[in-house]
Formats: sequence, structure tokens, C-alpha cells
Amino acid sequence: MFGHKRGVFSLTFEEKLQAARIVIEEAQGRVPVYVGAGCEGTWETVRLAVELERLGADALSVITPYFLTFTQQELLGHFRAVADATGLPILLYNIPARTGNSLHPKTVKELSEVSGIVGIKDSSGSFDTILQYLEVSGPDFSVLAGTDSLILPTLMAGGCGAIAAMANVFPETVKSIYDLWMQGKPMEAEQSQQKLRALRSAFSRNTAVRIKGSYVHDWAACGTASSSSATAASGC
Repeated sequence: MFGHKRGVFSLTFEEKLQAARIVIEEAQGRVPVYVGAGCEGTWETVRLAVELERLGADALSVITPYFLTFTQQELLGHFRAVADATGLPILLYNIPARTGNSLHPKTVKELSEVSGIVGIKDSSGSFDTILQYLEVSGPDFSVLAGTDSLILPTLMAGGCGAIAAMANVFPETVKSIYDLWMQGKPMEAEQSQQKLRALRSAFSRNTAVRIKGSYVHDWAACGTASSSSATAASGC
């Protein structure tokens, strides 16, 4: 919970904690709960990470700081400070179009060697960036696609899965890409990947209302999105 879309940036610190508390309590340990802890600066991110661990979160997703531009050395210091403050697994989150800050492959290589930092979700939209992350990181570091159109290419290149927005709308379709690939059925996996492309392109047309309507329909047809999404994001 707490990705980068819309309302999360407008939530107060207390509102974030309250929402996380509700989700964690409702999950009751049935599925892991990973929560976005990224804030504008290091101090607030560390503070939120500590509180989320206290509430019982299972892992943290930490986006790069936003609004201001940071050097790679400053980003290294930021993520190291968060990792030092919590014992939870940390997933780096790279989405430069939203934050104005991009994690370079060399930076990711250094962060992959920090205890507690276990992987990265890349939503840059660049498959070359994913390939570079895979080249510089070791086998215990998970590289996940954050762009729906790159789920299967990431798996084919050696990535561990995806955290996909469309899993909230079509959970079974997204899950099937991962399942079919793991079953050694690349052609069938590609067919599932293609089903997402038309809906993914609709994002550029500001069709949030239609997507929410589709979500309600698909929820009834396919069941709980969270369990399918978690499976699709499960890794090596």
C-alpha cells in the first residue's frame, strides 16, 4: 500500500499510520503487508519506517525523495539511513518521472550490498534500465518490473516478477503472466501480457473512472486482488 498515485502525497503522517494500521489488522497475517514509507526527506522517511515496523508491517517500499533533485551520493545516504533505522526488508522504488530523481545502476549496485535492502521496483518504463539493474546486482537482489508492459520481458531477462498497477483491475491476468512463465509456457505468457497492453495505454487518456468501474466488475469475477498480486510479485 501507499504507492505513488494521487492521494498518498496529500495524506498526513498520522493518516498514513492509521491507514496502515487498519490494513495490517485486517490482513491478520494471511498475506504479507508491505507499505510505502517514502517521504520528501530522509528524516520523515526514517520516522515513518520506524512506526510502520512497530505497527507490524512485513516490508517497506521506499521511493526516492521527490520535489527536490538529489545527487547519487545523497540518495545513497538517504537509503542507507532508512536501512539502518529498521529491521524490515526494504524494496527500492525508482520512478523518476514522478519524483525527478533516478537511481543509477552504480547506485543500485552499492545499495544492493546494504543489509536489509532486498530489491528494486523499476517504474522508469525503460527496459534498458531494468537490464542494467540485473547486470549490476547479485542473485539475492530482486529486480521487479513496475511497468505493466514489461512484466514478461523482465521475467525473460532474469527478473523476479512485478508489482503491477493492473493487478488491481485484472489480478488473474497479471498473475497468469508469472505463473505461465514459471511453468515453461512463454507463448501463453505472452498472450496474457498482450491482454494488458490496451488497458495500460488507457492511462494516457485519463480514464480513472472507467478503470475503477472495471475493477468492481473484475473483483466480482476474479476474487481478491491482493492475493493474486502478491503471487505475481513473488520472486526468485
